[in-house]
Amino acid sequence: MNDNDAKFTVIDENNVERVANVITVVEIEGIEYIVYSIDTDSENCDVLVSRLVKNSDGSDSILDIEDENESVKVKAIVKEILNV
Repeated sequence: MNDNDAKFTVIDENNVERVANVITVVEIEGIEYIVYSIDTDSENCDVLVSRLVKNSDGSDSILDIEDENESVKVKAIVKEILNV
C-alpha cells in the first residue's frame, strides 16, 4: 500500500464493518507499519497503527502489534511523524 488516498475495510470489536483511511505507511527497523483512521462518529475518528505484511500472493494484510514494547516504540515514532 503506497497510496495515501487508499481505503480498506476492517471488522471492529463489535463485529461491525468499517471503512479505514490510510494516513501513511512507515518503515521502522525493517518492518512496515500502516497508520490509518477509522471514523467512530460524525465528529471523531480513531487513529491506529498495525503491521503491514505482504502475503505470498502479493496482497497486503494488517496485523495487530501484540508486543507491548514494540507498540510503545512504534506509537511514539508515529506521534512524532504526525506531530500530535
